[in-house]
Amino acid sequence: MSENHVLAPMYTVRIASRIRLYLLGMVLKTSILVEAKNISKKYHRGSETIMALGDVSLTISKGELLAIVGPSGSGKTTLTHIIGGLSTPDTGMVVVEGRELKKQSDKLLSAYRNSEVGFIFQNFGLVPSYSAIENVMIPLVVANLSAKQRYDKAKESLVLVGLQKRMHQRADELSGGEQQRVSIARALVNAPKIIIADEPTGSLDSARGEEIMKILEDLAHKQGISVLMVTHDMGLAARADRIIHIRDGRIEKESHANN
Repeated sequence: MSENHVLAPMYTVRIASRIRLYLLGMVLKTSILVEAKNISKKYHRGSETIMALGDVSLTISKGELLAIVGPSGSGKTTLTHIIGGLSTPDTGMVVVEGRELKKQSDKLLSAYRNSEVGFIFQNFGLVPSYSAIENVMIPLVVANLSAKQRYDKAKESLVLVGLQKRMHQRADELSGGEQQRVSIARALVNAPKIIIADEPTGSLDSARGEEIMKILEDLAHKQGISVLMVTHDMGLAARADRIIHIRDGRIEKESHANN
């Protein structure tokens, strides 16, 4: 057998391997929704300068459940505010599907916050005297929709979180778990690409917290919505696809599910 006959299969295998690696790289690249590049943020308190974030870089993929953990004051909330378009970094950039947030006009940035990002807060952030469905309709006020369309969209979101039977109940008459479900429905009502959940189970008991965590998992893994979750609960964080550990404004380490 000639040397060429021996080398040909080896060469073919190498080429095939390179093609697979290239295609894998392309899939990973196209699956990235958010990319934060070398972002830093300082705050001034009197004569004191506080480094909230220092040279932080990370990516969030479509349909990924990403947990951010770290001690109080480590920069977790600052990071989520920057990714959510509520704050801008002093240096670095956040790119969402090819758009650098810092370069967007106020109008486009407002549209990004309202229609592409859904926010879930630890204290729910509901209007107590409004019904569940009225709270969910709040983000739709600026949308070019009829009253019926707003109502139907809000009802659809409440159905997704299993609260259709309580949608006319005032928020302050709902349990903590039910209020957080309303908060999630409100975050979903504009069909966002990413949900930012800041301690979403922090005010709930373990049973209600488990219910909320299951909803967040389903949103990411069944509906393809990226979920960025800040939590102190390492048990919940361990259920995420990835965990980013932050300390003193910097990423200390990154771990993956079951690692």
